[in-house]
Amino acid sequence: MRAQVLHQWGGDVVYETVATVRYGRTLGKRWMKIRAVTDDGHALGLGRALARSVVQSLAGFLSWLGLLDPLWCLWDADRQCLHDKIVGTLVVNWAKTLFSESFPQLWLFAMGGLFILVVLAFPRGLAGLVTDQIAPFIGRLGGARPASPSPAASPAE
Repeated sequence: MRAQVLHQWGGDVVYETVATVRYGRTLGKRWMKIRAVTDDGHALGLGRALARSVVQSLAGFLSWLGLLDPLWCLWDADRQCLHDKIVGTLVVNWAKTLFSESFPQLWLFAMGGLFILVVLAFPRGLAGLVTDQIAPFIGRLGGARPASPSPAASPAE
């Protein structure tokens, strides 16, 4: 049992460290468009990425600290979790930093334009998208046909 826990913990630390050093983020961070960087915005090196992974994983083993660690960013001024504070790292929005640093003057216009495009494309919002597009498509896939009144069902006189 202990060997299994150590194996899982070690695999987690190795994955987190290698993915952060090699690609700048894990698959989950890539999907969420975030990445961990140093306090001054540079990519994490092997030592700092390993320390971040170890501290984060060890916090999970300590009952109340494992719960407190991810919640810490809710009231922290810099929005850092405890493991980020200990190691000196930040988690940043990758998409925002990529475009806002490359085109700082155009960033707000791009975000406003994106908002306008989404509103024009989905005037009834996501609920309208579901009722107008997705539900009829699923109905066609299932072979469901619109209900029509049958001639046998006539009102009683």
